[in-house]
Amino acid sequence: MKIIGIKAKEIMACAGSWAIVAEAEVMTEGGNVVYVLAQEYDTLELTVSVQSLYSFLVENGAEPTVDIDEEYTAWKDAKESEYAVVFDRLKKVLKMLGGI
Repeated sequence: MKIIGIKAKEIMACAGSWAIVAEAEVMTEGGNVVYVLAQEYDTLELTVSVQSLYSFLVENGAEPTVDIDEEYTAWKDAKESEYAVVFDRLKKVLKMLGGI
């Protein structure tokens, strides 16, 4: 597994309320690409999907039709994922943006 790239940004979720979103594009051992996302707003959302959610959440892109392969609401739960190392990297990115 290899992280191809990471995007992250703090965005205004609504008046006076901010969200932090970080997404890693990951090449799996089988050569497939998946997107691992961490989003901190009023709760924590951690997901793995075959389609990026970043454009929709951060860049006002079109709403994608996404099948979520994995979903967690706590860092400790994501430790069981095969993408645990990627979630750990995203946690560090969120911290750099002032989250967690």
